[in-house]
Amino acid sequence: MSTAPDPPPPPAGGPVASRRLPLALAAGGGVLLIVVAAVALLRKPDDVATVDPDIATVSGGGITGTRIPAYDKKEPLVVNEIEAPSTWVDVTSPKAMRSVLTENAWLKQVTSSPLGQGFLGSWGAFFGSANDDLGLESLGKGLLGDVVAEHLFTQPARLMWFQGWSGVPALVVPKPEKTLASTVSALTTTLQRGGYLVDQCPGEAPVTDEAQKLAIVRWIAADHTLYVAVARDRFVVAREAQTVVNALCAPLPTIDVVAGTDLVVGLVPEKLGRDGQALSALLGVGPELRFGFAVDGARLKPLGLTGALAHPERLAETAIAKDSWKLVPDDVPVVVGANLLLPETLSTESLAAFWAKDAAKVPVKAREVLVLWQPHGDDRPTEIAVVWSDVGDRAALETILSGPNRMTISEACGRLVASSTPALTSRVQAACGGASPSILFAAPAIVAGLQQPWSAGVVVDTGRLLQQLLVEGYVGAEKQEGRKATPTPEIEAARQQLGELPRIGIVGVKSKAALIGQGFSS
Repeated sequence: MSTAPDPPPPPAGGPVASRRLPLALAAGGGVLLIVVAAVALLRKPDDVATVDPDIATVSGGGITGTRIPAYDKKEPLVVNEIEAPSTWVDVTSPKAMRSVLTENAWLKQVTSSPLGQGFLGSWGAFFGSANDDLGLESLGKGLLGDVVAEHLFTQPARLMWFQGWSGVPALVVPKPEKTLASTVSALTTTLQRGGYLVDQCPGEAPVTDEAQKLAIVRWIAADHTLYVAVARDRFVVAREAQTVVNALCAPLPTIDVVAGTDLVVGLVPEKLGRDGQALSALLGVGPELRFGFAVDGARLKPLGLTGALAHPERLAETAIAKDSWKLVPDDVPVVVGANLLLPETLSTESLAAFWAKDAAKVPVKAREVLVLWQPHGDDRPTEIAVVWSDVGDRAALETILSGPNRMTISEACGRLVASSTPALTSRVQAACGGASPSILFAAPAIVAGLQQPWSAGVVVDTGRLLQQLLVEGYVGAEKQEGRKATPTPEIEAARQQLGELPRIGIVGVKSKAALIGQGFSS
């Protein structure tokens, strides 16, 4: 999760950390902030297309260019199964978040630049449609984006993903107040272009009374479609009807409003694929992990990692030694760190016994583990390296990491280094030998945070991460098209803007059977 600066059992054959989790934390929240801020700050440009209040351009599933009047006829939709939420973002204090979105100097600059416009994309026309052009004068003389920011962003809300962070999210407001419901009704009267009726959620008894069915309304404005529903004591909006059904049929979210916490990123590791399951088993965490943030002036401040521990005996709560951190190159964008309690003699057999019910009988020893994650925005594979504190575990690690995704193991600075590529191994060795700076040369606040007690946590250089993904993605795409792979002035300007984002640390420290959060930021 990026903050906006104010000038923001492990399976054999694979690395011991999720490859997707750190990117979700680093980029997901940052993109969300930029998009929502663009909506909140949007002003109608001269070339924004407007929509007649009684007609809309239908595209996608319909015939592009066909103009049809608003109507409320709904087609039947049969849903045989739904997916459980895998990740979510809770906005527990909408008022505080709006202050970040409207007052943060960096976001103000970005939303008016090609970077912010690129994140918002063609949805700028949707949110830039004037209310009086849509027949929504009763909601004010501004833009549709103003209605969304000021009328639908007033209660605690949850943004839910059902297929990791790659799927389409749904925005859910539990127990919507009358003001929100009346705004949705006014928007529906003007923007509705049919929709769907769902007889029942999977596993529930069907209903024959249409008033009891789940009504999903299709909104269309500026050639863009959203699906909305007010049912089962919640308001739901998403870009796909199936996603709305998932959010309606899932248990009603309970958004914990805790003093001092304004935004929470929640994860269900077991729903994030094999990597998430492996990480969850290794750390012994409970069913959910939460990353908290607080509004500090006009920026977000990380509060740390919290969650129940299903197996607290698998984590220690001491500081990770400088001798481990000095192997981490300063330019690696994501580092996951953990203080693991593992069998004194490491082997597949001892691990199996340790993870069994008689784990208390197995002698244990702490290991410091750092996972270095170097993603790429082009077609190169993601690079992973693991820094392991106990060189006596080499034979065991060679067995554990001996599958199809074999990692090369070497030694540096009294640590084992398992790496997926020779290039990343060389970078680690250079940091160890002082030929290139390590993360211990980072900002003082980051170095101090690294030396605090750790059980598990992640350090994300959000600026460097997003810069690399942007430039590599652009250059890679240009090469594929046979064009000169030189970043344009717009790409270079966006790269510089992203470089202003901070490096953040989100850490949990074991306390009995729970993780207590602590955070830090550059």
